[in-house]
Order: sequence, then C-alpha cells, then structure tokens
Amino acid sequence: MVAPLQYAIVRIRKSSGAIVGAGFLVHEKYVLTCAHVIAQALGIAESTPQSPSESVHLDFPLIDPAVQLTAQVVLWRPAPVKGASNQGHEDIAALELNSFPPPAAKPARLLLEDDLWDHPFQAFGFPAGHDDGLWSTGVLRAKQGTGWVQVEDTKSPGGRLESGYSGTPIWDEKLNGVVGMAVAADLKRTEAKIGFIIPTRLMATTWTALAELTIPPLILASKKSNRSLQWILASLFGLAALGASTLLIPQVRDRLGLGEAACFREAERKGEKAIAVVGKFYNEPGTPIMTPLLEDRILYRLNNKPVPRSRVCLITNRVRSRTEAEVLGTQQRAAIVVWGTRSGATLEASVSLIKSKSTSRLPLSADTAKDFDDRTKDWPDLILILTISKLSRLTKEEGHISEAIDMLYQTLIEAENRLPDSQNLLTMKVFSSAYYQLGDLYSPIEKLSCPSSEDNCENALAMYKASFRWNPTKYQALMSQGVLLNQLGRLTEAEQVYTQVITSIPEHQNEQKIIAYASRAEVYLRERNYIKAITDWQSTLQQEPRNTFFLRRLGLAQLRAEKIQESKETYEKINRYLNDNKAKKSEVIEELKRLAKEQPKLASSINTVASIIQ
Repeated sequence: MVAPLQYAIVRIRKSSGAIVGAGFLVHEKYVLTCAHVIAQALGIAESTPQSPSESVHLDFPLIDPAVQLTAQVVLWRPAPVKGASNQGHEDIAALELNSFPPPAAKPARLLLEDDLWDHPFQAFGFPAGHDDGLWSTGVLRAKQGTGWVQVEDTKSPGGRLESGYSGTPIWDEKLNGVVGMAVAADLKRTEAKIGFIIPTRLMATTWTALAELTIPPLILASKKSNRSLQWILASLFGLAALGASTLLIPQVRDRLGLGEAACFREAERKGEKAIAVVGKFYNEPGTPIMTPLLEDRILYRLNNKPVPRSRVCLITNRVRSRTEAEVLGTQQRAAIVVWGTRSGATLEASVSLIKSKSTSRLPLSADTAKDFDDRTKDWPDLILILTISKLSRLTKEEGHISEAIDMLYQTLIEAENRLPDSQNLLTMKVFSSAYYQLGDLYSPIEKLSCPSSEDNCENALAMYKASFRWNPTKYQALMSQGVLLNQLGRLTEAEQVYTQVITSIPEHQNEQKIIAYASRAEVYLRERNYIKAITDWQSTLQQEPRNTFFLRRLGLAQLRAEKIQESKETYEKINRYLNDNKAKKSEVIEELKRLAKEQPKLASSINTVASIIQ
C-alpha cells in the first residue's frame, strides 16, 4: 500500500527548473529538507554558514505540479565543511512558503521513535533521469556514530536511496508515520545499497519548533482507543498525541471552542475567565507578522494550561496598542488579552490583564526573519507563564490564594521541564519574575510571621531562591530571602545573603545596597555583634547622613556596645535633625527607656544620653 506521503512530498528545483531534491510539508506553510539540497538549488556552497536570502522554487508533484511555489529559508544548519566531522545535526533546512500550498496538501505525520530495526520503509525521490520521481523501499537499521540511522535496500532488483532522494521523508510502514529524512547514500559501496537518514528526534532537537509536531513513542505503543487516556497523553505530549499531524488543525480548534462567536458568552455563562487571543500579530500596515507555526504553538500552550474555570477564545480583531487591547477585553468581558505588534525592528508579544490595566511584554529583534521560529521557540511557554501570572494575581484578589499558588506553581514546573537551563535572557527574566511572584503568594512579607507560618516561609524561601537562580541580577529576590531567613532565626544564612547583595550589587543600584547594609546590621544586633552592626549603620549613613532612623539604630548599637561618648554624638545629631518634631523625639526617648530597662547596668549612661533629646 502506498503511504500517504503524496500529500506532503515537495519537489525542489533550481530557478532554471532543474530538479535537485525533495522536501516535505510539516505544517501548513513549513517544509523540511536538507541544507545541501537548498545549496544546490541556489548554486551556493553546501557549507555556506550564512542563511540564504534567495527564494527557493518548489512544487507538490504528486497532487498539483502545475502550482509553482516559492519559499524562504527560516532555519539553516548547513552541511559540515569537507573534511570536518559530522555531528549529526547538520544538513537541515526549514522553509516557509510564501503562499499557501495546494488545498490537497497535508503535513506529514512525524514520529519520535528510536527502535527502528528491520522496519520496512517507503520513500519517494527524484534520481537522475526521473524528474517525475521514483518510489524506493527498504529496511531501517539503527543509529551510527553521528546519530544518523542506516537504511538499506535488501532486494536484488530495485532502487536505493541515492542523489535525488535527499530531503525526502522516510515512511515507516510498521509505525505508519515519518521517522526521518533521507540525507546521504554510501557512495563507496554502491552495491550494498546503503543510505542514511536524519531521524525525526534529531531534527526536532535541532529545530525545537518541530518538536511539538511529533508523536512520542508512548503514544505509538498505546493501541487502546480510550478517549480519556488520549486526552491525558495529549496534555502531556501535545495535540499530536491525538493523531493530528499539525498542532491545531481546524477540527481541533472547533473541539476546543476556538474561533466561535459564542466563546465569550459561554465563558461568562459558566463563570469562566476568558482569555482573548488575537489570532495574528500585525505590523503598522496591517499585515500579519506572526508565523502560523508560532501562532499554533502559542494556542496549544494556552489550551493545555493548568488553570480551572478558564477558556481560550481565538479572535481576529486587530490590536495595535494596550488601549485597544483593554477596549477589546472590556467589550468581550475577557480577563486577559494576548496580542502583539511590530514597531520598527522590534516584534512584541503582550499579555494584558484588563482589570488592573497592566501589560507584560516580550520584545524580540525582528530585523531579519531568518530562524524566526527557532528564535521564538521559548515564546509559547513565556506567554503561558505571563498569562498564568496575570490569572494568578486575579485569583488571589478574589481570595483564592491556594488556587492562585497551584496554577502558577504547576505552570512553572511544567515550563521549566521543557526549557531546562535556558540561557536566553528574556526567558530567564520571565521565569525569575514569576517565581518571585509565587514567593509573594506564599508569604506576603509585610504580613508574615514565620514562627506561626513556618511552612509558608520555607515555600516562599524556595521560590525566591528559584527566582534568583533564573536571574542572578534580581537582588530583590536575595533581599526577600534574607528577610525570611532572619524571621526563621537562620541568622548566619541571612548574614551571608545580605553580604552577597552588598558585594555583588552594582553602584547604580545603591538604594538596595543601603537596605542590605541596614538589614545585615539588624542581623548583627540579633547576634549581639554590636561592633559589626555599628560598622554597617555607619555605611548606610555615608549615603544618607541625615536619615534619623539609621541614626537611631546606630545610637542603640553604640549604647549596647558601651560606646557612650560616640552614642552622645549620634543623639546630638538626632536631636538637631528632628528639630521641633516632638512626636518623633518622644519616640526616641521611649526607645531609650526600654533599653535602660533591658540593660540596667547601663541605665545611668542611657539616661544621660536621653537628656540630650529636648
């Protein structure tokens, strides 16, 4: 039986019309092929490091060869320089079609599977003299050193994978899906009819946007038709687990209630929070600038969010500013609007919380479209995090603290599993801010008493640590750790945290450094290390010499350290700076009286100091 590859197969040619190889549709406007096929089509060196800007010519020969299409390279991983070792993830290119493919075109069904030994396969290519194409069959073997998978034709008569098959999908007849892409033939032993393919898993790790279009092995192993199980698997691995070949095909969109005029009314009727997702991002002339692949990935993430009582509604309104987003959200009674714009060389995705009129933005330099989907690979998770952060804040305001914590925590854990150790600065800042918000949800510091809420303190402490781990310049997260450690009585750790802030923070953030000195001084006071406390209060006063609070704390530390003469000088300054503020002076006197009761041996000296305040 012929595999349904005919709907996805692409024939790639030079501008002169000469056929150079194959490719295959993986999304409504995206094609995968080998980089060396594109190099041949454009007449450039196969190891050219820069992504080509010229248009690539192609067609769908098995469904509508009369429709001639062009495409642009959006992912470029060139073949290695001759003589260099092959790392396995080279020789891959992704194309974005400049117009939609023929109506009969269908994306290939991509499978993630490692155990392929002896599986029969089908492939369709364009070897020399066969511009209309030839089918080839054979068996799959296993991986070799580069990660490529060996294939071979075991029949005496018949064709093999050779030049002209490069870029074509390899259909596994046992698993009923594409498990890789033809990349090379063994030219040294042509009689063996051996070739090599890049497995889907390797392509997915090279082009991360592709990963969510694949079906994992667990899904393939399940032969049951239990719909509940399928939906659970879909939530774990993506909608492709349901057998769809794209992320959100129309039937899936309908099933999820997207694009329906009644979506917002239904959300209101059921008491759900509506999330309005603008279906396209627009530039100033009104042209959509968000790729279909990115749009589908964002929608997929939002539709698999761990949030009860919410509904995603896809809309087509054009939104160009926060004001327009707020108006749209108000009109549709949405809690949140996800939208985007392009201004100059910057593309921004934005998430607006309508009630508080607050907006979070994800900026991206858009001076070039090359590797756009690869450079925005984190966006679906980041937009999800921003959206859930807003919903969590709204849920907290409604008094549902536990629900607010659960939804944000689960979102962050799942997203972190998908994006471990990301070095993207934008990603790091989004994670850091969300973890900081989660720490505040566990324990608003201004209301927290750790002795009575130790579990909350420990949870909050863990979240502030995660916040700083994601963004080592977020010193506010360190400061919050110090506050909690101080309240928990872990004074040595608190001292270390404040010292880290003092020694690490840049000069332009001097205000936080002053607070860190003051906070560490309070820790030293609790440890009865009065000399160090005095030193830190003096450091704060170098920056704010007339700060009477700092002066009062310094004076108390000096008295406890029995530095009476120095304390007199400090209280003379306090008296002078407070001038005629009788209320504040009364506070100072009461403060000194309490200290005299605590330190009866120093009572006489303290009373002498108190007489300075008039």
